[in-house]
Amino acid sequence: MNDIDFRTLTYLEQQQKQLKQQYPDIRVRQATASTFA
Repeated sequence: MNDIDFRTLTYLEQQQKQLKQQYPDIRVRQATASTFA
């Protein structure tokens, strides 16, 4: 794994953590929306 791949993965993980903090129930909402879509 080269440096760029590692930095990209780290960046994506940080983004996901921020999203989970901002929208902790986004998966629940997405699941509900897809269930009743």
